[in-house]
Amino acid sequence: MKNLLSEILEMARMRSLRARIFLIILVVGVVPSILARYAIVSNYENRAVATRVTTVQNQLAIVSNHLISNNYQNGLTYSSNTVTEAELEMLSSIYEGRVMVINSNFKVVEDTYGISVGKIMISEEVIKCFNGESTSYYDSDHGYIELTVPITDTTSSSSKVKGVLLTSISNDSILAMMAVLNRNARILEILMIIVIFALALLLSRFLTRPLDNVTRAIAEVKAGYSNEPISVPDYAETVHIVDAFNQLLARMSVLDQSREEFVANVSHELKTPMTSIKVLADSLLSQPDAPAELYREFLGDIGNEIDRENRIITDLLAL
Repeated sequence: MKNLLSEILEMARMRSLRARIFLIILVVGVVPSILARYAIVSNYENRAVATRVTTVQNQLAIVSNHLISNNYQNGLTYSSNTVTEAELEMLSSIYEGRVMVINSNFKVVEDTYGISVGKIMISEEVIKCFNGESTSYYDSDHGYIELTVPITDTTSSSSKVKGVLLTSISNDSILAMMAVLNRNARILEILMIIVIFALALLLSRFLTRPLDNVTRAIAEVKAGYSNEPISVPDYAETVHIVDAFNQLLARMSVLDQSREEFVANVSHELKTPMTSIKVLADSLLSQPDAPAELYREFLGDIGNEIDRENRIITDLLAL
């Protein structure tokens, strides 16, 4: 438990290689999944809008041909074109939008909402459309698509633009489908993040396991459980670390042997004078009636051994 807590603290401080590997794998896995979700939703929106624009433009082109064939732009009233009325109403109903017919004088002659009939409609898109250019504009914030299609008289050689069909259609169905797609993509993203998190955790532990083995082997040598050279051949880096440690271990072994020999020699050198002093003292004690000359001789030898001991100690302290 203590080791686990220590490992968690190390990972939190970003001092652990395992934590850095874990974070790198997590970021590399999670960021693409998030970007993929946005890309999928955005790509669907672009394709859906482009498809909707193409479809509506084709429908408007058909209506434009019907308007020309019914001579709608020559001042006929709306009530005299019930077929065209039905087509416009149907188009407005299908795409949940608004269709306006603008004549060559920029006057709205038909509006499926019935609020702009008779008004002047001048805009950049309308002007471009009178020059024969169809336009489309997608407002993602308000959820609608605005289209303009020229009403061109193709029966004459001049192909003159007689009016403009200005249409605003709802984008609610696309937004609803995007919401469903985004929700499903988000669920898949969460599942991927969970899998990537588990994978990052496993890989970080697996990739750093050789380093743990090196640490464990060094700890065993340090504790004295083993004096043998260690071997962790998993990575080239661990091999280099182990080789350096084994060289250090061999050097330390040589130094330890030298130390033991030195201690043995010093012990022998120190014990020799002490042994001599002990022998001389015991001899004097065993002879209570020994002559004074013998005492002086033994005491002189004891003094010499003490001087010898002092020289040995002095030499050792000078090393």
